[in-house]
Amino acid sequence: MIVQRMESETCKEENENDIIIDAAKNGKLELIKSFSPQTIRDAKCGVGCTALHWAAGSNQIHIVHYLLSTLQQYGPIFTNVDVQVESKLAKGRTPLHYACRNGHLETVKVLIETYYANPNAKARQGVTPFQLAIWQNHLNVCMYLVDKCGVRPCDDVNDFGCGAIHWLGIIPAHRANLQKDQALCTESSNQKSIVNEDGDSLMPLAKWLTSQPNIDITAKQNQGHTVLHKAAWGGHLALVKYLHEMFGMYDDSTDIAGNYAADLCDMMNTERHQRVALYLRRECSLERIESYNVLGLEIDASPEQIRKAYLEKARVSHPDVKLIRNKNNIVENSKHESDIDSFDRIYKAYKHLTIGKGIATKQKNPAHSINLLLEMQDLASFNNSEKNIYSDKENLFKARLLAVLFEYGDKGVYLSNIPKKWDQVWPTVPLESYFPKEKRKPGALLELIKSHAGDVVRIVRKKPNSEIEQKSSKGAIVIIPRNISRDDVLKFAADNDII
Repeated sequence: MIVQRMESETCKEENENDIIIDAAKNGKLELIKSFSPQTIRDAKCGVGCTALHWAAGSNQIHIVHYLLSTLQQYGPIFTNVDVQVESKLAKGRTPLHYACRNGHLETVKVLIETYYANPNAKARQGVTPFQLAIWQNHLNVCMYLVDKCGVRPCDDVNDFGCGAIHWLGIIPAHRANLQKDQALCTESSNQKSIVNEDGDSLMPLAKWLTSQPNIDITAKQNQGHTVLHKAAWGGHLALVKYLHEMFGMYDDSTDIAGNYAADLCDMMNTERHQRVALYLRRECSLERIESYNVLGLEIDASPEQIRKAYLEKARVSHPDVKLIRNKNNIVENSKHESDIDSFDRIYKAYKHLTIGKGIATKQKNPAHSINLLLEMQDLASFNNSEKNIYSDKENLFKARLLAVLFEYGDKGVYLSNIPKKWDQVWPTVPLESYFPKEKRKPGALLELIKSHAGDVVRIVRKKPNSEIEQKSSKGAIVIIPRNISRDDVLKFAADNDII
């Protein structure tokens, strides 16, 4: 009987929680009033958000007023408007975080102006309401926070080193292409066909943010990503073009894993990202500029101008026709090494701009080149003497695994992170081809790595950091490259001209 009563009371509490949270979300004030102040205060959803968080995030201003004002006559309920969600899933956000994230300007104003919410409140990992407003493309909220609340975009940086400019690049596709939603609501197939996914809807926010004082367009966050990297990851062609054309940004900077912005597009592997990658490798390539410079041409010279410049330079630089006269005025054929080098550069530039259409060939992370990794002689298992010992599929697994590990430098990757990072680095070669889902039982991936790549990686178990971790875990497993570093890869690529 006691057990049944306890279970009944628990179900009743859970049911009351759901009712209160739903009422706060949908503006059902009378229903909320039917519960006691204590019950309202204690009600939380599955991720730990209170009724105040849900009311603020759902733009239910009358509920916000009731919870923060009228209800207080019955005792302290929500005395702290900046109350943070304790749940890990909700990441310590305040009601203001949710109001800003969802673009509810009127609620934002009420929370700040009437109840003195902190506009610079930081959730876990240093995330602010302003950053979330940027992330969801709410220009009106961003302008209010800056113009009326003193938020400084140039100083708004989280624990990962990401400033407002980085959040701009990772705006979700559906928030960067708002006109798509409108077109899809119509019956006109013609309207659907003209919709693109270039991210045009984020441009007003981009132009406003980049006009703010002391915004550093070239800033890198902790992983070495610039806003160009983030825009490439987001697949926002309009933003990439804007950064290139207005601020002269080129895809000439790699992150700590050696990735160009175009590499991040390759990882995402969608049609939208492929368009961005092509633009980055054609228009934002220093290799293309160098080819024009070698031929002495302005950028975007016509095909006729390119051919004419090539022929003129070839006539005076080709080693087979290079002539000098000796003291007796006798013409002699001369093939100097410098002449050969000069002509080779001219010919390569001509080929790059004509046959290659100016698309960069070296704007790729060398660590993502299977050919390079297989050719590196200091990997014992890849030596010619051992070719017969390992199957081609096994060698490819090793090479791909090393590329995944290099994404985090030479310190290795946690075993639990490998499937996710593998899918990013090798989107067209799923881990399932080596590791079927039906075999993904605990320890299976570790056994696969031991049996197929034990000679090229080290497996280290890190000690738990805290007493709680020591009780619940033996420590996380880290997979580390054994015989090769990322610097080795970069040097080998440069020395052998391999991509």
